[in-house]
Amino acid sequence: MSPRPPALRPPVGNAPSTSVSTTTPSLSRRPRRTGTFGRFLAAAAVVALTLAGCGDADVEPGEPQTSTTSAGAAASPEESPTAATPEVVPASGMELQTKDAVRVHAPETGGKWYAVGDGTRTVTAATNIDAGPVELTLAEFPTSSTDFEDIAVVDVETYGEFKDGAGIARGDDREVRGLSGWVLTGADDEYTYYRFGTIHAGVFVTVSLVLPKDLPDAEADALVESVLASVEWK
Repeated sequence: MSPRPPALRPPVGNAPSTSVSTTTPSLSRRPRRTGTFGRFLAAAAVVALTLAGCGDADVEPGEPQTSTTSAGAAASPEESPTAATPEVVPASGMELQTKDAVRVHAPETGGKWYAVGDGTRTVTAATNIDAGPVELTLAEFPTSSTDFEDIAVVDVETYGEFKDGAGIARGDDREVRGLSGWVLTGADDEYTYYRFGTIHAGVFVTVSLVLPKDLPDAEADALVESVLASVEWK
C-alpha cells in the first residue's frame, strides 16, 4: 500500500556546494499547528499589498556583509588555534522553485516529500519524520519598495500575526549565497519556525521551515542549514 501523504498545514512563507554561514539561532522554543492554507494566502496578500505601498527607496538591499579581518592576517602567538567550521552539505532532495527568484532542495529525511503549489508565487513541500511533520515553503511577492529594512519590518509584523502565539522575533541578519537577509524565528507548543527573507530579482523572497518540537536542536539546525546551502538565486 502506498504511504499516506502527510497533512499539509499552511505554508510558513514561504546549488552547488558552498560555504554558508552556520549562525542559525538555536530552535529551542517549541511551536503548535495553526491556520489553514487559505489563511496563508490571505496573509501573503496582506504582505504584497503592504509592500506595494512602501514606495521606492535609495537603500540598496541585499548587500553582502564583509569581514573586517584580513584572510591573510597571522594569528597572535597567544591566540589558541580555532577549529575549522564544518562544511555544510547542501540538501539534495526534492527540488522546489518559485517563478522568478529562487530554487532550493528539500533535505533527505528518509521519507517522501509531497508538494503543493505551482511555484508561481508560493510552493510548499511536507514530509513526516520520526519526530513529526516537516514543512518547507518558498514564496516571492512583487514589491515596489527596494528598502531592505522596510520590507524586513513588514515581514516581522505580518508573519508574527500569521503565526500568532509563536513569539516570532527577528534575529541577526545573515548572508545566504551572496545575499544578505533577515532571520525570523519562533516557537509554540508543537513546532519551531525558521524563516530567511531577502530581496532579489525585484521581489521579496522568503525560505521558511516548520520543524517538530521533538526534533533535537542540533538536528533542527542541521536541516535548516542544509536547505539554505542548497539555495540558488535565479
